[in-house]
Amino acid sequence: MQDRPLDRREFLKRTGYLAGGVAALGGAGALAWRAGAQPPMVLPSQSKPGNFSDLHIRLVMAPAAVSLFPGTPTDVWQYTGTVISGRSRQLEPIPGSYLGPTIHVARGNRLRVRMENALPEATITHWHGLDVPEDQDGHPRFAVLPGEVYNYDFTVNERAGLYWYHPHPDMRTAAQVVKGLAGLIRVTDEHEAKFDLPSGEYEIPLVIQDRTFDSNNQIAYAPGALLGYLGNQVLVNGFPALTKTCRTRCYRLRIINGSNARTYKLAWADGTPITVIGTEGGLLEAPVTRPYVMLTPGERLDVWADFSAKTVGSQMILRSLAWTPGGVGGGGQAPVNGAAMTIATFNIAAAASEYRSLPPYFGDFETLTLDQATNAGAPRIFQISYILSGGQPVWLLNGAVFDMNTTLPNENMPRNTVEVWEIRNTLASPVMPHPIHFHGRHFQVLQRIGPTGGANLTAYNTVNQGFINAAWKDTVLVMPGETVRLLVRTSDFPGLYVYHCHLLEHEDMGMMRNFRILA
Repeated sequence: MQDRPLDRREFLKRTGYLAGGVAALGGAGALAWRAGAQPPMVLPSQSKPGNFSDLHIRLVMAPAAVSLFPGTPTDVWQYTGTVISGRSRQLEPIPGSYLGPTIHVARGNRLRVRMENALPEATITHWHGLDVPEDQDGHPRFAVLPGEVYNYDFTVNERAGLYWYHPHPDMRTAAQVVKGLAGLIRVTDEHEAKFDLPSGEYEIPLVIQDRTFDSNNQIAYAPGALLGYLGNQVLVNGFPALTKTCRTRCYRLRIINGSNARTYKLAWADGTPITVIGTEGGLLEAPVTRPYVMLTPGERLDVWADFSAKTVGSQMILRSLAWTPGGVGGGGQAPVNGAAMTIATFNIAAAASEYRSLPPYFGDFETLTLDQATNAGAPRIFQISYILSGGQPVWLLNGAVFDMNTTLPNENMPRNTVEVWEIRNTLASPVMPHPIHFHGRHFQVLQRIGPTGGANLTAYNTVNQGFINAAWKDTVLVMPGETVRLLVRTSDFPGLYVYHCHLLEHEDMGMMRNFRILA
């Protein structure tokens, strides 16, 4: 195994990760958001699977500029797309946003993508949540140089749900995402279509990200080695201070945490319970209601928002409530991870006649059980840990940092097999929350074993009512002192994939490992 910690320390010094804190380039403080209406993001109303086809697109990753504030445009990196073959409405740009176009496909559609790298550095794209062959997944070893092309060709086999795409080069994922490179993939299927859920203008995607800007409207990026990048402003769908005009009817909110490091505790400001109908892997078996819901980087939520009883002229405000990360998870940056923040405002501006009601049951949900697991008595254990190497902090996953081509013995799994995987965040200080993501795998949470006392328990009690466990997921938040046991069905595609902390600076620092699906 290569001496990766040394290489990464030198990289971190060069890129400023070890400077600590979020430094505003040019000495700028907080900026007032631009007032006025933002371009709407409306999903196609004709979203039944029969209205979609196989899709072949050109996706270019290149520098661009967008006007987020009065004055100088903000320099970003951006995905832009064109349809080569297929239905043009299946590739939907977001006018005025730095985010890439939304890709709309039906389960069973073939998706071909010609990815062109027009950036000044190497990159590759990962299709977050999709189970695809190893050479289609965006493993860092497939990164292409500036001016080069990577061709993707796979069938989308996932349940209806919200997925996303973003770059995944080794040691540069965080910096490329913070510049703007991300986009949504919306998958539909025949089962979901039966429920006539809100669609078109009544289905609202919310991509939540935080950023800090300097006095010249440019993104200021200087993350801390322990905490990653915590911005001082919230953007939704690439816009500051998102406000949506709504009617007295039901809406479907498709929410994704696209932030580098910030976890949100989502709730309605007036205390209305939040109703969740789906997560990363699609619809739940039945809706669940919580006082708040935790959303860590990489996670998605499908939320039923019923405004039918609201008064015209009123507002519904989506907030992130205060919570305690524990350990070193809060940090000294402002606002800290766990600070209260406003996410989006929904102005109820007109009356509407609503004929929909919340479906009480969705079905089509396979529940994995412990007796299906071939290793029920001996789970695969993945320990989160931390060392100082040369005086610098290094987060470890499974006792090691990333190596491009190798696996450890417990990282080799049989294909198409149900297993128990156990993630432990239980070692001594320092400890902090970590969102763990497995490429190409959806799983179910079998058990959460929380901390038993002290500061870790105090922190845990600020979040533990916000977990959606009876769900198909691909990312899970593991709190300080917590062990999370997962039931996983391994992929039927053999090959080398990665799992990692989705706090993107941790991933780049080496908190990522390969796992191999055996042929």
